[in-house]
Amino acid sequence: MNAYPALVISLSLALLLAVSAMHQLRAAGQWPQMIANYRLLPASLVRPVALSLPLIELACALALLVPRTCPAGALATALLLASFALAMHVNIRRGRTALDCGCAGARPGQGIAGWMVARNLLLAGLALLLLAAAPGRTLSMLEVVAAVGTVATLALLYPVAGTAWAPLRQGRS
Repeated sequence: MNAYPALVISLSLALLLAVSAMHQLRAAGQWPQMIANYRLLPASLVRPVALSLPLIELACALALLVPRTCPAGALATALLLASFALAMHVNIRRGRTALDCGCAGARPGQGIAGWMVARNLLLAGLALLLLAAAPGRTLSMLEVVAAVGTVATLALLYPVAGTAWAPLRQGRS
């Protein structure tokens, strides 16, 4: 993979993980209950998982930003996103879609849906693509600035896309 798309993917995933971790830390009072509501962990593990998950996400975000640790961060990110997808999938199969996904930026009462599983699997796949990024040429400062601008644009467009697609998703639910 070329260095520029690899940087855009790394920055995008790092931003996503950092925002998610901040969301969890801000909702620290409700976060353990959100995890418990998925009914996948024994009660004794809910609190430790709730406390460690934002730290794990921050560690993955930081690892994605450092070239030497990016492969490990990419693999950990892919595993994390795939486990989120699996947790949602299991609960959708159980008919339990009214759960708060715990996602940063989710609307209250949004619940979980198949598109969220697909989104997380797509993001996990993008993280795995970083493992194929060969060490290549060093990007120029202009390319780095362009990559940051690309990620900022994508971050601003994400909620707009969510609003635009909301009627389509509601029609399928």
